[in-house]
Amino acid sequence: MEPSRFSHGLVANAVTGPSARWLNVQVLRKHGCPQRHTWPTRVTDHATLGLCAQGRTRRVLSNSSPDDIARPPTWRETLRGAVFWANPDHWDKVPKSMYWTLTFVLLKIVGTIGGYRGRANFARRSGLQPLMKWRERSSDAVSRTFETFKNHFPEAAGIVRGRTSSWGQGPAEPCLAVVLPVFCRTAQDVQEFRSTLIALSRQTRRADVVVVVDDESPADLAAAFGAWPEAKSLVSVRMSCNCGPASARSLGMRLLRHWAAGRRVIACLTDSDAAPSPQWCKAMLDAQLRKPGIFCGPTLSATDCHVGRFHDHFGNLNGRWTWDDPQGVLLYGCTCNFSVDLTAIGNMEFDPIFSRPGFEDIELCWRARTELGVFTRYTEKARVFHEYDQGFTGLYNQFWKYGHTEPIMAWMHPSFSFQGSRPVTAEFRDPRRTEIQASIGAANHVMRDLEMAAQQIMREAASGAKTADEAQKAMQSLQLEAQKLLQTAQTEDGNKATGKQK
Repeated sequence: MEPSRFSHGLVANAVTGPSARWLNVQVLRKHGCPQRHTWPTRVTDHATLGLCAQGRTRRVLSNSSPDDIARPPTWRETLRGAVFWANPDHWDKVPKSMYWTLTFVLLKIVGTIGGYRGRANFARRSGLQPLMKWRERSSDAVSRTFETFKNHFPEAAGIVRGRTSSWGQGPAEPCLAVVLPVFCRTAQDVQEFRSTLIALSRQTRRADVVVVVDDESPADLAAAFGAWPEAKSLVSVRMSCNCGPASARSLGMRLLRHWAAGRRVIACLTDSDAAPSPQWCKAMLDAQLRKPGIFCGPTLSATDCHVGRFHDHFGNLNGRWTWDDPQGVLLYGCTCNFSVDLTAIGNMEFDPIFSRPGFEDIELCWRARTELGVFTRYTEKARVFHEYDQGFTGLYNQFWKYGHTEPIMAWMHPSFSFQGSRPVTAEFRDPRRTEIQASIGAANHVMRDLEMAAQQIMREAASGAKTADEAQKAMQSLQLEAQKLLQTAQTEDGNKATGKQK
């Protein structure tokens, strides 16, 4: 099955799917545009970057090319992009109701304009030097806070290290922890944080430890802590300065690694304005026990409102998937509904360069995939209900933050692209083959090629085109290729495929 042409990535000459990214590279080469942009302090070479829009090529309408993302979009491009993405023909799913279709068209326009203007603001006001200064400052703050608190909670450290908690299963099972970054400005924010702790306390498999990282909140959080039933398993640390949720999560993960002293820890991540369903922790733990790595689940609106239904319909916080991956594997997951096996990713943490929420989770998932071979997977049972900012202003501001952080991702990972990816929408049914099926298909394909090569060698030997020694060496080479194929297929889920090929 071919990928949908309604992808989130580049749209050029109406060519999408597997060949669209290749087309993008050819267009850039043809017009002399660089394939990988050097990070600009201010983009001034608009003439060069604008060449891709001339002639028969359409200007990029979405976020796939690093060169396009680095350049501030004009208001004309912003409006063109908004009209394009507001067209229901470019959606994966269209509501049956005309009322909701028209409502989502309007909200798509608002959200797309917010994303484009966030990109424009970043390109005009930001550069490499401020980003590097922020990264250094935030990294130092994480290290200072870690040194301050690493030996400050002996009871929590004992639980993580392997002592039986009040509700856990003892040292035979991995430690299940929750890392919760918090930044509260108002009493309403504190109440939402309290609601999150209440939801965590009502889990069917409660976390052994909850690590709350206060990102220097202006509001007093004391009123919320009473929602957690056991003081010794609740850790609260305060950052030495405000650094953003990426740094706050990294601090929590670092503390858990230090306390674990080699024990396996499953860290579940969510937000202080989210309410996990009662089965959330258990679903994450079960998924990690089956296949360690990174998991995310569906994030749904906590309130029945127009903006909430909009997010649920388009799956804006559910991650995305591609046809290149097997069933259950996502391109990335979102940290409002996220779990990670800390052993699987080693010492990897969120990059402190991200000062705002947005793309720090995508960056970690992509780095884990490309550097460690750790994939992000989807588990339907791990559900979280999120308090979205409501109204046109809230929607605009949310997508503005995404647009403002996307150029950082494009600079750090030019090979990353949304091209060909599709959203995990409501009632998602994964149409892709399972990993075992994919392994069997790949093995069958290569084995057929090897068999044809062996037959050709035998024909050449029979006709005298090859001597006996040459034929023997060629067959030995094929046997080595077959052994490499079998070794590659011998993964935890690929053993059945290997047995079938043998």
